[in-house]
Amino acid sequence: MKRLAGILGLSVALGLSWSRPMVAQVLKPACQLLTAQDASTLAGSPRTAQEAPGYDGCLWKSPTWDVMKPDAVEITVKELANASAAHTYFPTWIVPLPPKPATMTLIPVTDVGDEATIVHSSRTGIASIYFRKSDIVVKIGTYPAAADSALKVAARAVVARIGNR
Repeated sequence: MKRLAGILGLSVALGLSWSRPMVAQVLKPACQLLTAQDASTLAGSPRTAQEAPGYDGCLWKSPTWDVMKPDAVEITVKELANASAAHTYFPTWIVPLPPKPATMTLIPVTDVGDEATIVHSSRTGIASIYFRKSDIVVKIGTYPAAADSALKVAARAVVARIGNR
């Protein structure tokens, strides 16, 4: 009888531990997802972070940043309800108001996160990489435009910091 009670107790304990809800991973702030080193490497020169309250991103400015010469790297991060919602939202994250402007070039990327696209704007000279990792969508933009390979390296670092969700 004691043995049966022990087995039942173990089963109940194991059953409870299996049924515990998983705790969601807390998303790091944008300025920690893309570090000063990442932004400086991406831009090819030192950057300092400029955070704004209520903004879902971080702007990494050059020491000589000026509104007329906005030499910067920016990351914007959005967390959606789940991976399916993020997947559905992803195309509108890239092109919010279709149709795509003729001055915008989209390059699909297969080796960053769950889906990714590099965007070049011939009108503004901005290059960006938009990507999704599970329920998180991210944009890293650079002006002047960074190389596609550099955008991918920065995006992979951010994906690694987001981790498994």
